[in-house]
Amino acid sequence: AIANYMMWKSARGMVYMLTNQMRERYMKYLSVVNGSTKREPRWKECVGITLRKQAKYKASRMVSHVGYPNELTNTTKIEEFYEGLNINKDNYFEALMDLARWEYDYRYR
Repeated sequence: AIANYMMWKSARGMVYMLTNQMRERYMKYLSVVNGSTKREPRWKECVGITLRKQAKYKASRMVSHVGYPNELTNTTKIEEFYEGLNINKDNYFEALMDLARWEYDYRYR
């Protein structure tokens, strides 16, 4: 039961990245659980109001700089950094899961 709960928590966080059909199923679930009948437009789901305000403020305070770190021109360093990252090119959701697994492994090496 705990494993199912943990899987659901993980999947629920990625619902906005799935197909409309899957998002509709999630909406049916929400209508049963908490009575929600309206779904936010897809563009609103990615960024909440508070984060949007913070992002606008941050963008207004940004100063333009031209340049990039030397590491970005060193293909050996880039290949070493992304070693072990294999992304499924045929399935968007699987590609997201591949990236999430790699990021988790990278953070906890």
